[in-house]
Amino acid sequence: MRWRMPSPTPCSVRPPWATSDATFQTPTSSFSLALLAEAARRVRAAGWKIANIDCTIVAEKPKMAPHVPAMRLRLGQAMTVQPDQVNIKAKTAEGMGPVGRGESIEARAVCLLMR
Repeated sequence: MRWRMPSPTPCSVRPPWATSDATFQTPTSSFSLALLAEAARRVRAAGWKIANIDCTIVAEKPKMAPHVPAMRLRLGQAMTVQPDQVNIKAKTAEGMGPVGRGESIEARAVCLLMR
């Protein structure tokens, strides 16, 4: 199955796999990890290897630092990579915007792939 990104609708962007799959129907605490594991599986199936992942979490609260080791472990397990291949940084928004007011949390991630 090839990766395919359908045209986004005004309210959502659909994932490139069957949305009828029961795994992705009910968001739970493991929902994001299931999506991540499937994406990593497809990357490997396409002949790529995950070299490393760099994540940044921007939040005023809760403090992320105590949770970083567990998050690295869980993300590594989901993608079947070593925890030392996963970097997680925590920052604050210095009181600016919805993140700075504590109304939301922002997350970014990039992944380096190798053949």
